[in-house]
Amino acid sequence: MKKFISMLLALAMTLGLSVPAFAAEIPANTLDTASSVSDVSSETVTPRSSISGYAYGVISKDHPHIVVDAQASGIGGLGTTVKISCSQNLRFGLTIVEESNRIVLDDATVRTNQENYFNNLLHFSGSYYVFTFTDIPDGVTADCWIWIYG
Repeated sequence: MKKFISMLLALAMTLGLSVPAFAAEIPANTLDTASSVSDVSSETVTPRSSISGYAYGVISKDHPHIVVDAQASGIGGLGTTVKISCSQNLRFGLTIVEESNRIVLDDATVRTNQENYFNNLLHFSGSYYVFTFTDIPDGVTADCWIWIYG
C-alpha cells in the first residue's frame, strides 16, 4: 500500500512539474512611458508611525521601575537605548511593558557602565512604557537614562 501511494505521489509531482508556463506579452501600443514618470515634486515620503521618549531615574532593588512617557502615532518599529551608570560592573534583567500591558521586551540582559541597544521591537502607540529591572543586588543603586525612538 505504501509503495502504491509513493508511486502515485511521484507520478503526480512529475506531471505537475512538467507543465510549461506561458507568459503573455504586453502589446506595444498599450505602453505609455510618459505617463509613468511623475514630475510632481510636492509628493513627500512620510512615515506610517513614529515614537519618541526619554526618562532618567535611579534604580535599586526596592525601586526597579522607570516609566518613560512617549509621543507616538501609528503602529510600527521601536528602538530603545538604555544607559546605566553604577559603581560596579553588573548585569541586570530588563522587561519593557507598554501602556496596554503588552510585553514589548521580556527577559533581556543589560550591563552597567555601557549603553545597551534594543532594536526591531514593535510599538502600538502607547503613551508610556514601563522599564522594569531585575536581579539588582541589595544595596546597589544605579543611574539610568532611557531613550525610545522609531
